[in-house]
Amino acid sequence: MSEQEKHEFTLDDILASTGTFKKQEVKKEAKEEALEEKTESVVSSSVQPQEVVSEPVEVQENVDEVEKENLFNRDLENTQTIQVQDEVEEVTPPPTPKRTATAKKKKKLSKVGLLVMRGILVLSLGVAAFSGWKLYTGLKAYREGNQTYDNLVEYTQAGDTSGGSVEAAIDFEALKRINPDFVGWLKLDGTIINYPVVQGADNAYYLEHLFNGDVNHMGCIFMHYGNNKDMTDKNTWIFAHHTNNGSMFYTLENYKSQSFYDEHPQFTFETPDALYLIEPVAGTVLSGDEFGIETFMPSENYTYNSQEFMDWVQFFVNQSTFKSNITIQESDQIVTMVTCTDDYHNARYALISRLTKVR
Repeated sequence: MSEQEKHEFTLDDILASTGTFKKQEVKKEAKEEALEEKTESVVSSSVQPQEVVSEPVEVQENVDEVEKENLFNRDLENTQTIQVQDEVEEVTPPPTPKRTATAKKKKKLSKVGLLVMRGILVLSLGVAAFSGWKLYTGLKAYREGNQTYDNLVEYTQAGDTSGGSVEAAIDFEALKRINPDFVGWLKLDGTIINYPVVQGADNAYYLEHLFNGDVNHMGCIFMHYGNNKDMTDKNTWIFAHHTNNGSMFYTLENYKSQSFYDEHPQFTFETPDALYLIEPVAGTVLSGDEFGIETFMPSENYTYNSQEFMDWVQFFVNQSTFKSNITIQESDQIVTMVTCTDDYHNARYALISRLTKVR
């Protein structure tokens, strides 16, 4: 090979090498520019987070791995912290509260309050038990009393006494055998008043005894112990309870209504010797304290005064709860029926009626 050829080869090689070197420099400059652009992108994304900058997949994956590792480390630290706290809580006992004088006083007061509450409870239960017992015994007494008087009705065959006609038949001998104090039979048509009447040694016994002698607060309808059984007194007094079950003389206060009087203008009263009509004239509410129950009451020292009698009748008429077509004359006999009423404390309802012998 000639020197010229060697020289040419060498020149070409140099040129080729120079071109290669320049290409390498260009590539290097390109890489440096790309690196600078990355750096600017990272700085820009940190300053302006609202702008989304796309990054190469490799860099993003590296960041994700770093974040995952950081999260794992934080979770591990938190778990260790919680475990330590749990161990501390399990080991450390709660503080013991100090007992002060106020706390002792409150505890003492609570014991007293508990005793008071127990006492009130026991008392309430006692009152409830007593009330229940009273209610039971009261209802039982009424039931027994009603049964007693219902059985006595079998000894009567009273007919219709309305319209002035009177037909009645009483088995006096049988009733006398049951109770020797039996006087007669009182009836008011259309009502519960259909009972025997007795007369005791005083005015107290039959307040608490039935016709058959059993102790019972229903009692019995009874005539004043000082009256004559033959109904010959100027004024005959008859008494009975105003019961809560509507029996005995409960119906009597219905004469506070005019319509009730219009529908029930007469009673019948039959004795072994006679049959009588008892026609209401006037009724009024009076106090048991100022009733003057001894007025025209039979007694050994009683002297009849016609004027006083008429004044007393007029007193009833003037304040009567109904208006009657019947009038009372000086020569008439009357029957005064009395019972309690709930108008006020110790109130009484008194009904005066004309007594007329039918046969």
